[in-house]
Amino acid sequence: MMVLHGQKLTLAHTLQAAELDTLQAICWRIGQLANVNEKPPTSILNTLLGRTETESEDSPVQYFDSPEEFEAAMRAAEGGEPDGKRH
Repeated sequence: MMVLHGQKLTLAHTLQAAELDTLQAICWRIGQLANVNEKPPTSILNTLLGRTETESEDSPVQYFDSPEEFEAAMRAAEGGEPDGKRH
């Protein structure tokens, strides 16, 4: 459990905040498809946990805009080049 202003954050509240963050991210992505230039939403869960934006940027989670971008990153992580060649 986490501490928020002296109160404990329950598992249910943690999960609800994570769900809301995911919904916000989906809405933001849809806006990006409609060429709406807005900055990404602030994470409610990170706010509840007292994390800063800088700390959340250090997360190992990566987002990709296309399957091709994901595949290129996987090839690079496996020791190959983004174009599919291995060294």
